[in-house]
Amino acid sequence: MKLSKWMKVGIIAPILVGSVFIWKQPEHVVADGDYTLDTNVIAVQNNKGTSDYITMNELSTKDQVAIYTDAAMKKKIYSTTAKSSTLKIKTKSLKDAGGTLYVSIKHSWLSKADIGKLTYAASPNYTAPLQNTSTLELVNIKDGQDIFKIKRPIKNATYRVYEDAAKKKRLLQVTAKSTATISTNVEIPKDYSLHMPQTVYVTVQEKGKKESRAIAYTSVDPEGIAPLKASQVTITNNKNYADVIKITGLQTGDMITVRSTTLPAHNYVVDRKSPGSTMYIYIDQLSRKSKTLEILRTPANGGNHIKPLQVTYKAEK
Repeated sequence: MKLSKWMKVGIIAPILVGSVFIWKQPEHVVADGDYTLDTNVIAVQNNKGTSDYITMNELSTKDQVAIYTDAAMKKKIYSTTAKSSTLKIKTKSLKDAGGTLYVSIKHSWLSKADIGKLTYAASPNYTAPLQNTSTLELVNIKDGQDIFKIKRPIKNATYRVYEDAAKKKRLLQVTAKSTATISTNVEIPKDYSLHMPQTVYVTVQEKGKKESRAIAYTSVDPEGIAPLKASQVTITNNKNYADVIKITGLQTGDMITVRSTTLPAHNYVVDRKSPGSTMYIYIDQLSRKSKTLEILRTPANGGNHIKPLQVTYKAEK
């Protein structure tokens, strides 16, 4: 039986339509919810100057394994079909500075592959990157240099802050002399429409090792006036007459609150408004012994950075 022209079109059209539909399928991009693979069964040995090794356990025969270096899963560095429960892969595709792998395992009895995101450590001659940004803090200063803080730094390690992920424009470099918090001035680029600092990239380099890869740090601290510094406060603990607290670098109308931090805690509270850039607070008796005061500055025009400053004064002479 001969087919009419319209019957031929009716048969061919679904095939063409189906082909077009498959061609336009969106490329796979891994989302956080797609990570279903337990990466604890994968071990990465990132060596110095030699081949690296990736070991995978708890596999089944005929599992299809693929490893990528990008979340879009385009840059494949390895693929194979498992022949046993353990697979050891030799590769030169890992970064000495450490990085991230995306692993896909398709079991023969499942229709969908399990996907996992695996972060691997730097090789021994590289410094391990910061694990997170919890040790970093930016005080975003209005009309002045910002203050960048690094808590619990590695002694003798050098920390660098870059404007870009490629580490081409460096904003700050500082070396930790101890494990005490580093606090240093730096000008962080800002989105001036929001008065918020932009994302910067932070690295660490231990003595005798290479610089780590950069991690992104974004501050959520809006602009505010500079916080009080110890250099702005002078406390004179007199023996036979009133004690004096002198504070400089203020704005007219700033509220200054002075509290005791030693037992009995907060046994006196003093609130004064600054008459100008310098103010004097007279107190009948602080303490005959050396103690610590907590001084809080609340800006006259509102704003942030009202964290208290602790200042220790000397005993009476």
